Amino acid sequence: VDPERVHVVPHGSYEGFYPNFADRARSRRHLSLSDDHFVFLFFGNIKGYKGVDVLLEVFEPIRKEFANARLVIAGRIYDPDTADMLKEHANTRPEITFHPGFISDDEAQFYFNAADFTVLPYRRILTSGAALLSLSYRTPIIAPRTGVLPEIIEEGKQGHLFDDYTEMANVMRSVLRQGRSTEAVTRYRFCEINKTLRWSEIVARPPFNALFSRGASLTPEPVPKAYDYAV
Repeated sequence: VDPERVHVVPHGSYEGFYPNFADRARSRRHLSLSDDHFVFLFFGNIKGYKGVDVLLEVFEPIRKEFANARLVIAGRIYDPDTADMLKEHANTRPEITFHPGFISDDEAQFYFNAADFTVLPYRRILTSGAALLSLSYRTPIIAPRTGVLPEIIEEGKQGHLFDDYTEMANVMRSVLRQGRSTEAVTRYRFCEINKTLRWSEIVARPPFNALFSRGASLTPEPVPKAYDYAV
């Protein structure tokens, strides 16, 4: 294939498209979480390659070491091998909460706004909608150093990257010891990446401007007031 005919298009941000009016306190009340809890979130479809079973194993000693540690898992189960393990852990460990099934657009905000970190324990991945959704809600991420994730998560800014599950466990312990970042610091870290990945910015660059305007330069539309309100 002629390299001139190949273009890599980034996965765009969801910022401004999902409802985002519930703050941290309201979101935690909605999910029956306390203010002093340190919450790790797994969000999305539960499939074998996503490593939820490993996350449960890693969290087992962590919940015993840190009294305030909590794990929230939300999504549809597509992996029967993980289903029984997940249900058993959620039913016997009060530190683990499982919300099965599809999470609506309106409900997603409560999970990400309540969480201190989104954890993506993927065995393999190329790109991740859950990662982009977490960025859109400005929730830091713990994710594997693979696929597109190192391009959107700068170490120490939007989250932390790991090479294996031992390192993932160490990162989870480390952020628990550090505690929660201030809201102002957290929001600042996500402004630039979300702006870069805004769809109005993406379609104004090649290849979209060439495809849809026959090479004419496109100027991004002004951001609507509804977007600013949602952000």
